[in-house]
Amino acid sequence: MRRDSFIALRHLRLITPPNGKVFDPFMGSGSTGCACVNLGFEFTGIELDEESFWISLKRIKHFKNIQETNR
Repeated sequence: MRRDSFIALRHLRLITPPNGKVFDPFMGSGSTGCACVNLGFEFTGIELDEESFWISLKRIKHFKNIQETNR
């Protein structure tokens, strides 16, 4: 797990209730989304930059596939 995803995971675990929903209005590279996949939280993200959006979407999907494979 990348360092930025690990930091997001730590913070989300502290402030989000079990089975919580997370909204990220500045999705960037998708670190928060990856952390949500890891913790089982529902995630909604918005990104203004189209290239960043597609990169983060690809990253979150890849991370989700890895999590499903390891179960």
